[in-house]
Amino acid sequence: MAEDELELIYCVDSSSLINVQRTYPLAVFPGVWERMAELARAGRLISAREVYNELERGADDEIVQWAKANRYIFQDPDADQIEVAREIVNDPKFPGLFDVDSETPDADPFVIALAVVQQRRITLFPKKYLVVADEGKAKPGKKPRIPDVCNDSRYALECVNILEMIQREGWEFVKKVGGATA
Repeated sequence: MAEDELELIYCVDSSSLINVQRTYPLAVFPGVWERMAELARAGRLISAREVYNELERGADDEIVQWAKANRYIFQDPDADQIEVAREIVNDPKFPGLFDVDSETPDADPFVIALAVVQQRRITLFPKKYLVVADEGKAKPGKKPRIPDVCNDSRYALECVNILEMIQREGWEFVKKVGGATA
């Protein structure tokens, strides 16, 4: 089956949601926020509960308000996702991905586990789960990052940033000039 026949589901990390706020502020780019809400309502933008918790611990800003309004996208992990997250954080290939001294869980392994488990589940309608994270691969000798885990052969997930998600969705935004579209 060709990729263009698959429904794309985006598992978004807090880094991408924070980047939306920084790069596409609501007052200037309301269309981006509206389209993200449409993806959420369609069940095509999902995330882990830990992402919501990370956002909520930050400032009470636009992205936190958006997250609260779209709380349903932030899923509690099931037993399979917890097992995959545990596998990720205990893997010696990914030292430092998870801060063991942190009082609160890091969202990264849970975002990846959500995509991994959902992708492995057989459904009547084929779907492709992508992880959306606005961070690059780790530099040599540095702690691993989400794209490093996604690229591991055991998970084989595609990892894109928020702009790549926008491009895949074919979103276009036009400037309004005096009430008219330019």
